[in-house]
Amino acid sequence: MKIFVLLLLLFIFLVSFQAVNAQDILFSTNQTEYYYKIGEEAIIPIEINSTYGKQISGVLEYTITQQISQGNVQFSNSNSEAKPLVINEENQKISLDLGTSDTTSNLTLNLNFNYNENRDRTVSLGPIKVHFVFDASQKNNQQNKIQSSSQPNTQSQQPNKQSQQQDLFSQQQQQMEQRLDELLGNQQNPSQNQQQRLQNNQLSQDSNALKQQIQKQVQQQEQIKKEFEKQLYSNNNFLNRHQKLLENGYNITESILNPLSNDTGSFDMKYNNTDGKWATLQGNMKNGTISELKQQTQDQQEKLLEKLKQNTLFQQFHNQLVTEGFSQKDINFQDNENETNIILQYENQKHDNAKITGNFENDEIKRVTLEDDSTNSSNLTLFILLAVVIVSVVSIYFVLKKFLKKKKTNIINDSSPTPQLKSSEYIIESKKLISQAQQYYDKGEYKEAFGTAGKAIKLFLSYDAGLKREITSEELIRLIRKHNYPISDIRESLKITDLVEFAKSKATEDDFKNIISLFNKLINKRNINKN
Repeated sequence: MKIFVLLLLLFIFLVSFQAVNAQDILFSTNQTEYYYKIGEEAIIPIEINSTYGKQISGVLEYTITQQISQGNVQFSNSNSEAKPLVINEENQKISLDLGTSDTTSNLTLNLNFNYNENRDRTVSLGPIKVHFVFDASQKNNQQNKIQSSSQPNTQSQQPNKQSQQQDLFSQQQQQMEQRLDELLGNQQNPSQNQQQRLQNNQLSQDSNALKQQIQKQVQQQEQIKKEFEKQLYSNNNFLNRHQKLLENGYNITESILNPLSNDTGSFDMKYNNTDGKWATLQGNMKNGTISELKQQTQDQQEKLLEKLKQNTLFQQFHNQLVTEGFSQKDINFQDNENETNIILQYENQKHDNAKITGNFENDEIKRVTLEDDSTNSSNLTLFILLAVVIVSVVSIYFVLKKFLKKKKTNIINDSSPTPQLKSSEYIIESKKLISQAQQYYDKGEYKEAFGTAGKAIKLFLSYDAGLKREITSEELIRLIRKHNYPISDIRESLKITDLVEFAKSKATEDDFKNIISLFNKLINKRNINKN
């Protein structure tokens, strides 16, 4: 009965603690500016910390902007990339590869991680400066950590990337023309003296040279884009999928290319067929090799959604939400290699949110989960009943285990000793066990760690108290009462080791440290008494 009450209280406490615990995702990097030599790979390390206690799926978007300055004319060239990202339960690190540069240049990196947990949220990090320098002595890498947390996403839908890319060069050309017109405007003034006309003539020559230089750079960028496209279409994997879509009646409607060089960058190809259904080919290419290629079609998503709706567990969750006053509001698809998550968002009149997530691997359902954040009392009652059932099962397990152990102990002759150890050997053996327990703990094998630590304490006490035989924790406590031992500490430590070893209960680091400390106290006390 005591075990039942304690486990129930512990369960409710952990659930309550988890409910009030702050949930957030933090992105950080150790520097605001990174320096690389020409030709070096620009690798930006990003550290991610999550307090959600579960995997979070979202989309990582990052934009690389290059500022180009020539004389009095400035313009920028931006490339954006988006890819799915799954954040693990524990802290993790990712690396963004920005490629290399053949000339000295300055880039600006801005990141956004978009995800949905009850509402759309965004983690933004940047700007991060990246400098390509000619000589290693020009590097000035300094520690200056920046960090950003999640914020509600209130931004409107971003402009179409295809339109941005199509307008980029024309906008640059217009800016250049306007600036040059301003510089040359005074040349038409008839009242200018000869010196002014000479100055304006020189300015006109300089501006024409600058115009030609900028036009050359724009042409080079266009050439890089064409070479990147040529490299892409020469890749057999991409070409086979592209041709198969064409054979199935799809026509390409939009081509978004974001080259970092002539053979490195990202691409997003969009298709439509005569029935109005869409398909996409997305991926990344590095040094002429496609490192990631993902194909999606509307038909595939519709088939996965239909398969999810036919799932019995999904139907139970959906009917439960509808009964509780929820209605479906949105559907999101998140893809990561061979894994797809379909997330159906629900909301009730009180604006409580819930969602059903269907996880697919290779188009097969692996699990269906329900997350309901409403405060509906019926859900709370169901949750508590479920907790009571779990604790009851655990309690029955303990009762049966205790009965079986007692029965086994009665069969064994109490006078039958374990293999005899000399007076000093049991100390050595118990120390070996405690050392082995520490090794298990360091490896994260907590069940073995606590079980081995319990064996070490029982071995030491059995021989130190003169019992010298295999014995249960309960019987050991009863037989050593007449000795001068810290009974309450021993009882608590053996109780924790038994729970972790046999019931798979979670224990804290402090519990393990207290058990090790108790063992050391017993050893030290024996040494003092012996002296």
